[in-house]
Amino acid sequence: MCVKRAVNCYVENGWRIKPGIEQLTFETWYDSSVNSESIQSFLLEKAEIAHQYLYDSVYVAYGLVINLHKSGKGLHLYLAPGNEISVPLRILPQGSQPSIGDHLEVQLAADHGEKVVLAAARCNPVELEGVNSTADSLRLTDKGFGFVGDTFVPAHLIVGCTDGDRLEVLRYRSYDKKKSQYGWKALGVVKQFVTTQLSRFLQFSHS
Repeated sequence: MCVKRAVNCYVENGWRIKPGIEQLTFETWYDSSVNSESIQSFLLEKAEIAHQYLYDSVYVAYGLVINLHKSGKGLHLYLAPGNEISVPLRILPQGSQPSIGDHLEVQLAADHGEKVVLAAARCNPVELEGVNSTADSLRLTDKGFGFVGDTFVPAHLIVGCTDGDRLEVLRYRSYDKKKSQYGWKALGVVKQFVTTQLSRFLQFSHS
């Protein structure tokens, strides 16, 4: 179809067909009766599965957005403990800016041992290994960060909270380079429970 389309272009414009193209018309695979008008639909069909020709394998995975790059051009996606990838925002559908804590469905390709992100889109929450929520009393430190049970909570998540507040946090398994081990890290506060002291104050105020 490509060869016939090229030949037609030369003929319609009265140009001399280039020897290289003319030589292709003598190949055994060339069929002059082919309909070259269907080339666009043919190429679009092949383009949809082009990755099958480019990569060793292609598969779908699900992950949790744990960080947005300061450059504004990408995000960090958690797939499983020790399995995190960087996703460029340009491959997401236009107008679907994700937030920390969102779930994404990504199409990945294996290319000589490396992961290549082919496509990404927001999706409904899915169960992921090493991701859950926990509730406990907040233990604040002098440096501003805290702990909810055995879960590390960054300072920016607990602005306005006080020591002893009961919180439910979304957490994931994060690798601690200083301790060379995995630990729980909070990604966001799901719920802040009313403390006993505040509850009594609200009851007294209401009465």
